[in-house]
Amino acid sequence: MFTMTTKYILTGGPGSGKSTIRLKLESWGEYTIPEAAEDCIKLRQAEGIDEPWKEADFQERILRTQIQRESQIPSHIKRAFPDRGIPDGLVYVPDGSAIYNKIAGSIPDDYATEVFLIETMSWIDRNKVRRENLDQSLRIAEQLEEEYTRRGHRVYRIGMGTPDERTIKLRNIVHEVEGGRK
Repeated sequence: MFTMTTKYILTGGPGSGKSTIRLKLESWGEYTIPEAAEDCIKLRQAEGIDEPWKEADFQERILRTQIQRESQIPSHIKRAFPDRGIPDGLVYVPDGSAIYNKIAGSIPDDYATEVFLIETMSWIDRNKVRRENLDQSLRIAEQLEEEYTRRGHRVYRIGMGTPDERTIKLRNIVHEVEGGRK
């Protein structure tokens, strides 16, 4: 039987805890999609490119990976939690540029309506993949919220707390949203 998968996007600034929440959801039996950008960075670094975000086709690589992953959600899955959504890429490129237009044109009309903005913690662990500082992460989170809101998505903020507390809050909102659809 085919069911339409509802996507609940996990977004937020770098280092906000999105991946930890995604892993927690996965451990609770939810279908999740890992962050495409992080995997693209790690792959290119393994191939000897130290700073792949400087490559001209970097955002296009992320877009292809994200679309591929989202298109491979099995048809029987009721809901999925991608770690970042296609619109996330828009805040990392110049508005109106060719890649901006390509990303924007890749967003289906019926793309996920619910978005969870994972608020940035008061500190960030920088590493070979995460290079942004706290101020940059906060600015990116603000831009993400604006972008998703402008596109008509409902943005729910998930504030500070332990990974369990944050994930429980998120899951409770999902249950409320799904209960309201019946």
